[in-house]
Amino acid sequence: MSFDIRPETSVAVLFYVDAGERMEALVGKMPVWVVDSAKNRDAVQRVRSHYKLSNITLFFDFEGESKTSMCSRLIYDISDHHEFSTIELHGIAVADVNQDIITDLEFKRVVPTHYGCVLIKV
Repeated sequence: MSFDIRPETSVAVLFYVDAGERMEALVGKMPVWVVDSAKNRDAVQRVRSHYKLSNITLFFDFEGESKTSMCSRLIYDISDHHEFSTIELHGIAVADVNQDIITDLEFKRVVPTHYGCVLIKV
């Protein structure tokens, strides 16, 4: 498998506890943030060792944290670590995205998709 590594324009966030296949499909195209779970830790270790890529970040799902709060926390963290024009949210519906963060980080559109939604800056 070859990867098309290009300047960051998109970042993917995977909220699935078994995101291995989806992560592998995205990791060569953009940075990927994936929720911490036993299955995802195994998948991350496998992908990192096989493809020698380091653009995967595990994040924690804090007990009692709502999807909206977790999503907001991650979007702010991502904005601190990456330059991007879009964030692909896999497993999060438009209704779970806090509208204040859309305004604060100057996203122009939020587009629903079959896997969740995309936040678009341009």
